[in-house]
Parts: sequence; C-alpha cells; structure tokens
Amino acid sequence: MKFVCSECTEPMKLDKAGGLEEDGTFSVRFACPSCDWGFVMWTNPQETQMVRSLGVKIGGNTVPSAPLETIRTHMHGSTSATTGSGGKCPFSGLMDPQD
Repeated sequence: MKFVCSECTEPMKLDKAGGLEEDGTFSVRFACPSCDWGFVMWTNPQETQMVRSLGVKIGGNTVPSAPLETIRTHMHGSTSATTGSGGKCPFSGLMDPQD
C-alpha cells in the first residue's frame, strides 16, 4: 500500500511512528517529502489488537531486518525440515507414497 500526496502526487514517506499507548491506541504520521503535507493515521484499541493477531509488528524496527527474518519468524514453531518419509521437502509428509 502506498500513500500519495493529494497536493503534488509525490509518494508519502513515514515521518513519525508513535508508540503503542497504554490504552491500546497507536498513531503514525506520513508526510510528503516535497511539500510537507501530511496526515496522521490513528488506530483504536480494537484495530490495534486485530493487526497484532495477524502477526504484524506494530511500531517498526529499530534495526534493519535480517535476511529471511519474516520466513524464519513464521517457521519458528514448525517441525524440522526433514519429515517422516526422509525427504527434505516440508510437504513430503503430506503426500502418500502409494499415490
């Protein structure tokens, strides 16, 4: 998703991400790098909880993401890459060898 400035049609940039407040609200400001026009997006506690339940990190990273960080995060609780059938494919356990 991209936000575009309605004044000069430049892509907006993240200007300031507010922290997660005690009441569960969160705010983020986007600004146009050319004309400094901007807006603030605010989420209520229910919207913030819904986004968190989808596994989205709120607030951004303070350090750059490591290579394949998203994949490693989602595979963190999964079983090892080898399956009961001896293959290295994570889906080989789903296939019946008699098929």
